[in-house]
Amino acid sequence: MSAPLTAELFSVAFKRLIFKKYVPSAFPCVNGIQLNHEATFSSFVGSKDNNASFKWLNTDLQTPFLAAQLYMYNSSREYGHKRPQKPPKVTFFQYSGDLRKIPEIDPTKLVYTYQGLEKEISQNETIQKLSSLEYATGDEKANHKRELVIDRIVQLFGPNSEIEQEIALLTLGIRQMIPYCISQRQDKGNKIYLLKRIFRRRRLLTRLRELDHERFEWLLRELKIRYVLPRDREEYKGWKYNLRMSTQNEAVAKQREKLEKLKEKFEAEKNKFFEKKAQVLSEIQNDLEKFGLSRDFLDQLQVVEKQEPVKEVKIKVEKEEPVKASKKKR
Repeated sequence: MSAPLTAELFSVAFKRLIFKKYVPSAFPCVNGIQLNHEATFSSFVGSKDNNASFKWLNTDLQTPFLAAQLYMYNSSREYGHKRPQKPPKVTFFQYSGDLRKIPEIDPTKLVYTYQGLEKEISQNETIQKLSSLEYATGDEKANHKRELVIDRIVQLFGPNSEIEQEIALLTLGIRQMIPYCISQRQDKGNKIYLLKRIFRRRRLLTRLRELDHERFEWLLRELKIRYVLPRDREEYKGWKYNLRMSTQNEAVAKQREKLEKLKEKFEAEKNKFFEKKAQVLSEIQNDLEKFGLSRDFLDQLQVVEKQEPVKEVKIKVEKEEPVKASKKKR
């Protein structure tokens, strides 16, 4: 088949399909398309060298046919549907205070239930493999880890350490669940269960801190946990209390305003008094110079007045006897 005929059939086949479905929605985007002609058609038909029909195609971007072609191959067409976005990648669990991950256990070790029977089990290789952690079930491995944790806590804190043992077991479960919750971000149920465990461990740590602070710090160092001090809960006292406090604050503010005004008034009167005092002293000094007196003379007069106080003259007032009215006898 010749090249012009191939191009014509190609155009006719696409015209029927495109004008039927996509042309009504393609006209608004004709002027907005800014693409390279050859690069665009090479993605549809092939390269210019390998396909002879490439040079016979119409490459005018202003034609509705080509606009419809380009609009049809737009993979981002979505009518009223939002593409679901993946949540951001999480690399750590920010709600826990764990500073350490669970170390890997040697699979050749015996399960905790068979400890103490090393001599009998080591005689047979098959029994030794079957009793090792490599062939143990999930429950047996979990029980093995729990028992090792309890033994370590009892060794450090003694047999009467129920709170420490519970905190250590909760820490073990939290560190086992954190990698799963990070990888499976859509599993909300396990995330809530993990948060409940974290909050329970925090309450137990707060209780242990109140009972014995030394054991509390020792346990934090042993388990590698970061503890944040809880804030004191503020008690809500009601709208009446808030209204009373607001009125008291307003009254105190008004009192302070009045005190500031009184201070300003006092400073003004104080300055006025000192000015009056300076004026009176200057007049006294002028009078002393006028009459040829010295300052010591005034000081001596003041000393004499202090030594000889003025005697008070007491005036005796004789009490008059009340005149008794004579009663007239009838």
